[in-house]
Amino acid sequence: MIRAEKNNITDRQYWRKLLNWGNDCESGYHADESSSGLDVYTENKRKYIIHVTCTLGAYQGYQGYQGYQQFYHLTLEGDKTIVKALMFPLYKVSKKKAVKKELAAEIWGNVLNKSDYKNLIILNQYSGYGNCGTLTTYKIINGEVITTQFRSEPDCESKKASRDPDKWPEYSIPR
Repeated sequence: MIRAEKNNITDRQYWRKLLNWGNDCESGYHADESSSGLDVYTENKRKYIIHVTCTLGAYQGYQGYQGYQQFYHLTLEGDKTIVKALMFPLYKVSKKKAVKKELAAEIWGNVLNKSDYKNLIILNQYSGYGNCGTLTTYKIINGEVITTQFRSEPDCESKKASRDPDKWPEYSIPR
């Protein structure tokens, strides 16, 4: 049975035991009775996406808190529970505008659309002013993470960089 009716410390302990996330994630987050730092989303009656906040980071103006987080895909098959840490393609833009890709289970940034994990948007700002960073849109399909859009303004010193990430240059996604 999936337990998602509460959102408190007890829930976080339950989910940590089930998902088995590490101390690096747990030591940075201080859950209290009002929030466990967890969001559980139903993909269907047998599949779930679990978002675990590991720590909160720098305040980004109106965007709220930017943090380090992990996502898990959970599938119920008969009496078995299958847990998979989701691996996210992350991108960096070089000074020559080349895009490099790496895979990671941990991601930094603001989840901008928590109500729709089928189209997950992550904003990772590199400065408090908010004029540089990455804006990446992902689809999660059957436990696989696919990038659908990547925008970046890597130059925090640029005088012409927009604070609106939707206006940052869009880059081709390397395969």
